[in-house]
Amino acid sequence: MRHRLLILALTSILAVAGCSDLGDPFKPQPQSRLSATALDFGTVVVSRSSTRTITITNDGTGTLTGDAQLACAEYALQSGGGAFALGAGQSKSIVVAFTPGAVGSYFCTLALGPNAPAVSLSGSAALQAPGARCIVLDDSLAFGSVAVGQTSLRTFEVINAGTAPLLVDVVPSCADYEIVSGGGPGELPTGGSRTVTVAFHPGAGGPAECTVEVGPDCPIVKVVGFGTSVSYAADIRPILVNRCASCHDFANPSDPQMYEHLFFDFGGFGYIKAFDPGNSWIYQKIKSPPGFGGDRMPQGGPYLTDTQIDNFRRWILEGALEN
Repeated sequence: MRHRLLILALTSILAVAGCSDLGDPFKPQPQSRLSATALDFGTVVVSRSSTRTITITNDGTGTLTGDAQLACAEYALQSGGGAFALGAGQSKSIVVAFTPGAVGSYFCTLALGPNAPAVSLSGSAALQAPGARCIVLDDSLAFGSVAVGQTSLRTFEVINAGTAPLLVDVVPSCADYEIVSGGGPGELPTGGSRTVTVAFHPGAGGPAECTVEVGPDCPIVKVVGFGTSVSYAADIRPILVNRCASCHDFANPSDPQMYEHLFFDFGGFGYIKAFDPGNSWIYQKIKSPPGFGGDRMPQGGPYLTDTQIDNFRRWILEGALEN
């Protein structure tokens, strides 16, 4: 009995004083992630505007607080400015406008508060010489679908078709695109040209529309691509074959039109509706709780893992491509 009382007493003391063996209690912590650490506005015509967008994401577990502020006359917060609080996994986009009033180079800093690094801003203003004429071939680049982690290249050409030197400054306006060659500031002589190579390397699945600015009074190049983070061949088809084929004809691996049948079978409704998980029968039946009524699939289990279910969701949101 005395031994038991001694143990209880020691336990009470440790509960009051704290026990180092138990470690520190868990405390949710925010963690900021920025889509870019610097924004380059290139060279614009005096008194005209150019915009850039930066996204801040909370990758932590606690609430990320901050305050987006600027203190330079040439730069202004077009949207997303002021105080913010982001829960775990939430994001916020901040749009900055650059409007220089005179020829020159301008630098500034976008402050986001003590919990996120500041973002460097840079831009220049210029006026083209009378007689300079800027032509861009092509002014629209389509990169198609590119897997996250992969890169696709396209090119366009800048030509000075005028009678005076042409100022150029080739910069992309978002992080998914990079100028591999032919970028930055420079001057083209009369009749001169510059070939620009643009790389699309998506950081996430989904559409990625952006622009490449070429220089003051030059056409802007539109760039369009689509990022994919899930592969039908590697992530989706093996599950359909291994877990669905025993009961469902749409997963028959010997059918050369297996992929097509996912969209046109099932009474014309389709087992999969691209970009629409809410109306995709397969996704609704594998998740918990299952949608559309009835049992969760695969019937009787074992059920798919959370990662596999999320792969189906993202594959559908990314267009349900045969990639």
